[in-house]
Amino acid sequence: MYVPYAEPGFNLAIAILERLQTNLARWDSPPRVILLQNHGMIALGETAQDVEMITAVFIKAARILAGTTAFGGPRYLS
Repeated sequence: MYVPYAEPGFNLAIAILERLQTNLARWDSPPRVILLQNHGMIALGETAQDVEMITAVFIKAARILAGTTAFGGPRYLS
């Protein structure tokens, strides 16, 4: 789930809440990752191990995506 930039504090909390409510209504389950523009990432899991695994997979995917820039960016299968 992506949350556009909001000022830290109350404004950011409200932005996260609004996006989370929309996401829950659409998908009927919480996201595993919340990306906060200019703030970072939140990983959601049932256990600490789940959160660590989600974070590791996200970092790996980000590194792969960043590495593709040396070759002109990603080329998605269609």
